[in-house]
Amino acid sequence: RTARSVDDLGSIVEERLPEFDGRHVATCIYGLATLDTRLDAGKWSVGRVGRKLAPRLTKELESEGLGHRSLSNVCWAVAKLSSAAPELESLSVSLALAGAPRTFEMNSQGLSNTCWAVAALQLAVTEGADFWRAACHACPSVIVTSESSEELLPQHLTTLVWAMAVARAEDTFEHAGDASDAVAQQAAASYREFSPQNIAMTLWAFAKL
Repeated sequence: RTARSVDDLGSIVEERLPEFDGRHVATCIYGLATLDTRLDAGKWSVGRVGRKLAPRLTKELESEGLGHRSLSNVCWAVAKLSSAAPELESLSVSLALAGAPRTFEMNSQGLSNTCWAVAALQLAVTEGADFWRAACHACPSVIVTSESSEELLPQHLTTLVWAMAVARAEDTFEHAGDASDAVAQQAAASYREFSPQNIAMTLWAFAKL
């Protein structure tokens, strides 16, 4: 059934967790990050649901049971939940490591969301290094592939360069210059599609690089 509240989701997790595969675990974590917690006054808090899901997420990461879309969604959700779900947040390094070899499989939305998450989680340079090397290497080809399939949106470019700026990737990681150049070229070609907010964020990010 569809969860309409954190309490609904907690009840589903309690009842069905042994039956879940990696996709179900990822869907629950993503759902936890998107539900409106103002609606909740039941027995299940965000932290309690996260505590219940964290051991299963650990197993899925160890067994490489998450596809690249599920992994991207989980990274985004864990970063959005942050300290509200500390047991999930404690898996940030493991998520970044799992994401590194999957970056070439992602489209622009998946890669930008995952980069945003790793940047937002503020991992130490050494902890996020494998991910950022892989993401910067993958970025130019992901942009080309997503643009040709009409999946590339201005906010993906904005998010990519924002994340690289926050993580100071260009100062640290091989291929980061190629990644930022790819974003800049595509942004220059499609700037008329950018909202004022995207333009402002993109200019800020390039100034920070």
